Amino acid sequence: MGLNKVVKLDNNTWSIEELGGMVYAFLLVGRERAVLLDTGFATCDFRKYARELTALPIDVINTHGHLDHVGQNWAFEKVYIHEADLALCGEHSDGAVRLSYLQDLLEEAKVPQGLARSKFVVRLLHKFCYIPQKKDLIPIHDGEPFDLGGRTLRVIHTPGHTHGSICVLDVERRWLFTGDTVCDEGVLLHFDHSCSVAVFRESIEKLKAQSGAWDKMWPCHHLKPLDNSFLDAYLACADEILAAGKPDGAAATQYLHQYGRIALSYTADKL
Repeated sequence: MGLNKVVKLDNNTWSIEELGGMVYAFLLVGRERAVLLDTGFATCDFRKYARELTALPIDVINTHGHLDHVGQNWAFEKVYIHEADLALCGEHSDGAVRLSYLQDLLEEAKVPQGLARSKFVVRLLHKFCYIPQKKDLIPIHDGEPFDLGGRTLRVIHTPGHTHGSICVLDVERRWLFTGDTVCDEGVLLHFDHSCSVAVFRESIEKLKAQSGAWDKMWPCHHLKPLDNSFLDAYLACADEILAAGKPDGAAATQYLHQYGRIALSYTADKL
């Protein structure tokens, strides 16, 4: 599998880890149906991996609309996403937009320009960027249940990273799949399509109020699983940002506020 691998979490749950663990998708299997949480950048064949693990019908639930979570939506019949991220998912499925983001990532990673512009890398980028479009996305809403047969999932709307970000509660297992809402190293709120720090804080407070329903959290990036202490850390981090207020003379510049091992990036115009 090279940079991509499948990790078994229990007899009916797997993490599909793309690009050396840069992003995770999760396959959740019940008695009657299965759900794939996210479809990554699409540098690997998520449908093939999932089909090797179950013969049941597979639906997709996107935790949000970013390009590293929706890349192979087109390969599945039913794809669900929160209604607030429908437009974002369409934007991040566009080849030119995906190419621009990935070129920026190469630049941030300080990949030599000679390599980044080589025919091999350019061909590879175009392969991963110019993907078939999935037009018939199905909108989902806060609290919506999914019955997989002996395994119940429940959607929790957690705007912040994007307006349509969600977490998915695996009720019987007492696991919460957090997408990019709660991650080990930090959460990005500086995008044009991100919510304010205050809205993100409300989402974390919402999770905190329901946290008796789960014992572990499974994010789509970095260390996994996480415990609920990360909710307290993000609340404290947001509180420090909000208490400090807008920096003097600040425009819509990106800031990073560190709190212990986590951080929030944000812009001064969206506190």
